[in-house]
Amino acid sequence: MKFTKNSETFRVEEIMQPILSEGKWFYYLMNKTGIDTPNAAKTLEKENETEIFYSGLKDANAQTTQWICAEKKLKGPEDKRIGIEYFGTSRQKIRTGMHSANRFTIRLEKITPQDRETIKKISTTFFPNYFDDQRFGAKNVKVAQHLLKEEWENALKSAMTHAEEFETEKSKEIKKIIAQNWGKWEKLGKDEELPLPKRKIFESLQEKEDWKKAFTLLD
Repeated sequence: MKFTKNSETFRVEEIMQPILSEGKWFYYLMNKTGIDTPNAAKTLEKENETEIFYSGLKDANAQTTQWICAEKKLKGPEDKRIGIEYFGTSRQKIRTGMHSANRFTIRLEKITPQDRETIKKISTTFFPNYFDDQRFGAKNVKVAQHLLKEEWENALKSAMTHAEEFETEKSKEIKKIIAQNWGKWEKLGKDEELPLPKRKIFESLQEKEDWKKAFTLLD
């Protein structure tokens, strides 16, 4: 069989069941093609002057559907590669990894009878998506290398201070604050610029520098 990956042959649908009710977060389904999730989010952020939150990364070279949220109503994007549909509000902000799975639809060519038997066997199977560098980015690899050596402090520091290109400016600023004040646990634990889960990690380190325990407190 043959598979040529493009927006006509590859579709990704994010599976998530958000709890919609009265709340400050406005929820949308974003449909896109020809642009990846970080750049689509940046486009919406620029047009609406608000931060966009999403659960997972979706390919540029595909038709994709995923949930996003913001603290204000969004206007329809000018970029024709992106479409959004409003569904309601929620008390919960979308966070990384919040979705339960992704549904993939692919179109194959030149399928042989043997290929058809193989497809039947895997058509009802769920399996991890180890797709190019989407699952194993530079930061994740670095953290994993530290974990394999049981270098718990280095793993924690790398996870909390290394910013990647697709991250929001707010996320980058938070990591910059942590990097500049690494070791000043009391200061970081009281810094209201940092999210509460991260402050809890520094409060734990202030009591005792148990790096392994601190690492398990990561989101």
